[in-house]
Amino acid sequence: MKPPTIRIRVAVAIDSGGEWNANGWGGRDQPCDPHAMTLAKQSVGADAVEYWIEAEIPLPDATTAHDGSVIDADVVKPQA
Repeated sequence: MKPPTIRIRVAVAIDSGGEWNANGWGGRDQPCDPHAMTLAKQSVGADAVEYWIEAEIPLPDATTAHDGSVIDADVVKPQA
């Protein structure tokens, strides 16, 4: 039987110098807050490219370590 999972969504901003920042929060019945991208962009350059990374992650239990994997990422053009 597969362990229960949760779908997560994390905002990532990466600038041309390679600086990056990620931010996200939520819960099973609460999607990632759209303000996560605003916070992710605050500590990178103005030329940052925005990504939303989504992953299906097993819920942890006390005895098992889990590895996550990226399923999909969308590129959002920088805002002028």
